[in-house]
Amino acid sequence: MPDLTINFEFLCAFVPPAPFSTGPKMCYVVLPDFTAQPTPHLPVLLYDRQDRVANQALGAGLTPVGAAKKSAVLLDAWDKLDFNGKEVEIQPDGQALTGSDSLVTSSNLDALLRIAWAGVGMQVFDQGLLTNVTPKVACRMLLRHGTLSGAEPTAEAFNVVDATHTPTVVHSQPMARRVVYKIGFTSFVDLVFRNLDGTDERRLRMKNNAGVTVTARNCEPDLVWKHSLPSYQDQFDNEINLFFTLSRDYKSQTPPQQILLKHPAHGPSGICAPKVFDGFA
Repeated sequence: MPDLTINFEFLCAFVPPAPFSTGPKMCYVVLPDFTAQPTPHLPVLLYDRQDRVANQALGAGLTPVGAAKKSAVLLDAWDKLDFNGKEVEIQPDGQALTGSDSLVTSSNLDALLRIAWAGVGMQVFDQGLLTNVTPKVACRMLLRHGTLSGAEPTAEAFNVVDATHTPTVVHSQPMARRVVYKIGFTSFVDLVFRNLDGTDERRLRMKNNAGVTVTARNCEPDLVWKHSLPSYQDQFDNEINLFFTLSRDYKSQTPPQQILLKHPAHGPSGICAPKVFDGFA
């Protein structure tokens, strides 16, 4: 049986009802909507257009926004879709998942990804961002079946540049750890896009005998800093700051304290995103 594999990269929030170490059987994934920020994150789904079933129309409003740019991990044959305030349901062979929740998670997710390691004093996610039809999120998924595990870091590195004289890379580290979701299908798999209020359903149908791999990411690396790196003293751990605005203490008029990237993360991974929360309230 082939698998649908979703690689979650960069600013993705994983929100189970309790810490992964306790074995919850479901998990929300939330990609926050920061398209209007000074350094925007652009939440997209990347997929190989050769895996798409050609006669399954995407329909107006779910049209590829263009080919993904060539990078260390993406090829010209990949297309991208803006999430743009959507709920995405995964339907193996076009059927909604039924029965009891049975998501299986790897034991190392908490150790690798807990938001608590960031030292920003937040472990619990605002439940309103999971249930409200007008939250500040670009994409929301509910993972009920399948497996979820931590994987290798993304190929792109985050470079800190001292631009005071001749630009010099003074620090380089992996940008983010990838989290991988897998679920089996027989002939094809549908990614069903809806508005957060359940309206305007559209399907992206994927088929590949050896399996299908897509990537959900909240930014493209070359767009995080407006196509260029700022000087050393201006570089901040922007991922953590953006997560802070999703906390239960979110106040739109009170920006969070900035955290210098050169300060190492408290967790064992030393990487700032994605992040796992301990529950929602």
